[in-house]
Amino acid sequence: MKPGAGLPGAEGEMRGRFTAGERIRLAAMGLGVLLLLGALLHFLGAVRARLALESEVGAAGPASAPVVLPGPPVDRDALARETRDATRVDRLRLEPAPLAHLLEAAESLPPEPFDAGEAAGLPRAAIEREPARFRGELFRARGRILSLEAVAADPGPPPLPPHFRGAMRSEEGDLVHFAVLRDSGAARDDFVRLDGIFWKIFEGSLEGAPASAPLLVGRRLLSSVPAAGPVLALDPSLLSQAKDETAGEKERVEEEPYYHLLSFARHGPGDEAEFEAAPELDKEGISALVADPASHRGRPFRLFGRLADAFLRYPAPENAARLEAVDVGWLMNLHTGVARIDAPAGTPARGLRRGDLAWVHGYFLKNHAYPTAGGETRQAPLFVARRVLRYAEPRSGFGSHLGWIALGILGGTGACFLAILRRDRRRAERRRAEIFRRYREQVLARTEPGP
Repeated sequence: MKPGAGLPGAEGEMRGRFTAGERIRLAAMGLGVLLLLGALLHFLGAVRARLALESEVGAAGPASAPVVLPGPPVDRDALARETRDATRVDRLRLEPAPLAHLLEAAESLPPEPFDAGEAAGLPRAAIEREPARFRGELFRARGRILSLEAVAADPGPPPLPPHFRGAMRSEEGDLVHFAVLRDSGAARDDFVRLDGIFWKIFEGSLEGAPASAPLLVGRRLLSSVPAAGPVLALDPSLLSQAKDETAGEKERVEEEPYYHLLSFARHGPGDEAEFEAAPELDKEGISALVADPASHRGRPFRLFGRLADAFLRYPAPENAARLEAVDVGWLMNLHTGVARIDAPAGTPARGLRRGDLAWVHGYFLKNHAYPTAGGETRQAPLFVARRVLRYAEPRSGFGSHLGWIALGILGGTGACFLAILRRDRRRAERRRAEIFRRYREQVLARTEPGP
């Protein structure tokens, strides 16, 4: 057989080239893979951005932590045995043993404000009717000091530590006697708060006249402010006291405008219609708050985002709004960043957890500086919420599953691409085998001897 002998075009067919239609299909599939890869990268970028936002607020929030009060360690049986206040003579006397025991128990009370649920307001009328029923319970009283004196230590028995005794006129107009361990610097006419253990009905002397009233034993007097009525309309002069902070400043919240807005969020006449007409916070809105916060102070906004963490409850310092606690949360939005959300305790919907989507209807207070988990100080808008509502993601929503859909399509496209490659390889092998078969038959036919 001569070299080069064979079928014309056999070599080209043996190369297993794709047809024009197959090349078009492969190019379209490649373009689809690139588009899906771009969508996947965008999805992963959004996830990374969300994680970055979460890390920013990891260390943010009020510096004080909630104080958990297990209750004062009071021996109620001993109090019942050793306390007498049924007659006027009994009420003129302070029994040393119960007083020493209660002063020791008061030492365990926290020095800072704690959950008001552990210290209800003083029900004077009920206590005077049935003092034995309330003996040893914790109560809260606020009022103006009428008298205050230091009492030296008494070696006993039983020994009594140095302490302070006095009387106050409560916000309700009732007289309250008290004994406290620590000197808080309070003086006559100061407005104070006392968290104390009720002991007995005591008749002391006030401005030379006998005065009978419940006696509370506490750790110390706390500075307080008289209560203000519920805020039904915002006062621009009060809100103007809020000072905006830059990203490099230390966080601080001016208490008077802050609690004024919190009281309005709880008691004001705002309704859903007010927020339906309010703007939703977006990129332009954030820019406006940064550029001119004063003109937006107290204005209603609608915010949408994902909770960086569950709302945490913090005891509030003494305030005219008489809010005992504030719920604090952080809302993340990939377009507008993070926002701090403060609300009167109990405002956020029950069961809100980290990662939940939520709508917030609230009022802008100020641009607030906060420390990040990395130790930097950044800026975020602070809103006071009237309501925080959970947003239920549609189970079949396309957007909520976009990443998984992109991964599925990408995987399916890759599988189809590999299947086409295997199919074309098998076709090429069959074509090559057919060509060799025909080639061999022709060669054999040419080399066979004639008759």
